Amino acid sequence: MVDIKIQKMHIMRNSLWSMIVCAVLMLSITSCSKEYFDQDSYEELIKSAFPVDNIDSSHDWNTITSADVKVSVNQTSGETYTVRVYEQDPSTNKDLTILAEGNVVSGNTLTTSMTYPTVDRTFYVARIDGDGYRQVKSAQVSDGTLSVNFTSNDTQQTKETNSTSYFSWRYIFEGNFPQPGDYDFNDLVLTVTRQTDLDDPTTVYLTVSLDAIGTTSPIGAAIHISGLAPSDLSSIRTSNNFAFYQYSNVSKIKEEDNGYTTAYNGDVVIPLFNDAHYALSRGGSIVHGSQAYYYYNTVKDTSSVYYLSSREDYPAVVSYTIKCKSETTAKNITPETIDAFIVTQYNGAFWETHAAPYKKFEVLYLYRNSDYQYSYSDNYPWALQVPGNFKYPIEGTPIGKYKDGTNTGAYCTSGHSFGEWAEDEDQSQDW
Repeated sequence: MVDIKIQKMHIMRNSLWSMIVCAVLMLSITSCSKEYFDQDSYEELIKSAFPVDNIDSSHDWNTITSADVKVSVNQTSGETYTVRVYEQDPSTNKDLTILAEGNVVSGNTLTTSMTYPTVDRTFYVARIDGDGYRQVKSAQVSDGTLSVNFTSNDTQQTKETNSTSYFSWRYIFEGNFPQPGDYDFNDLVLTVTRQTDLDDPTTVYLTVSLDAIGTTSPIGAAIHISGLAPSDLSSIRTSNNFAFYQYSNVSKIKEEDNGYTTAYNGDVVIPLFNDAHYALSRGGSIVHGSQAYYYYNTVKDTSSVYYLSSREDYPAVVSYTIKCKSETTAKNITPETIDAFIVTQYNGAFWETHAAPYKKFEVLYLYRNSDYQYSYSDNYPWALQVPGNFKYPIEGTPIGKYKDGTNTGAYCTSGHSFGEWAEDEDQSQDW
């Protein structure tokens, strides 16, 4: 992401929207067994409120993607090497992001997968010996696979001294679904990091960081892992949990003795927290016996209209150890199958908000998906999955506004803007 240009725009959520949507979006009102809903009016409402004039109707909203990795090592017989795929060139960068990692015995091929930002083209594959010396080859993905071969002819090597971290990704949410929002996509910001245990490839570590809250309304959150059944698991453990608020109305997200619950389709769901404000404040936001709802980590300017209702706090971080019954199951727990979602309350019902490709999913609260598609029918997002180094906008600044050919908002650099990307997924992918 380049040239973030945060503007000081004080955009208050207009209560008029709530009044309009209340009138238009009565999805559940029934009289004489007939459902009343003006789909055209609702879609026009969302279209006019979204900060981009004409979104790409086939947009997949993906900013990260994946590829298979095959790395062969044919060097010292019987020696075990560590293989890493770096996002950056280790010869010119001190800090490196690990996209994939595994051990391989000489004479064999490491087969795994990696997830990376869609704008990346060249990757750096390192084989590291037991003494910490590495050899590096650059490569590109071809036909969905990154392939590299290390042989005895490869002799140039250097000591591995770089600082490393594992690839992470963020979920950025609007908390108003199915209403229009202010589209700053900071109502809830979660960062997830995945790591595989090199000594036990059936074990996956997920670290979840609750970074920011840009709403004064309650929000719960959970992680649905698509395709993962309870029968595929040995256990899900954590040494600590996010703080759960005992008076939360989000009753389907709660502490579970075994660390997870199940979705309507039988998939595993890890409950994160039932009240984001309580979780981020570690239970410290109780005022006169009641939960207080502030903006957290989204307001910097002391002159902002939101400043008096804002707080700064360290992200709340929890790590989960997922022990699978097979290495194949563990490999399938990826950013593509990890579906973090939020739960909010509107018009007497609880609504789930998911990022693509899970936008239409209803995991715990099954209200609309089976009988109603209206709220999901157009391709407007209320959540995005982005690389972990993404800088979310400050409160009240839309992520990018592109109206009548004019770029404004947080990511508004011409040729690299969110708005141009929203209109055409093949353009401005480096926004």
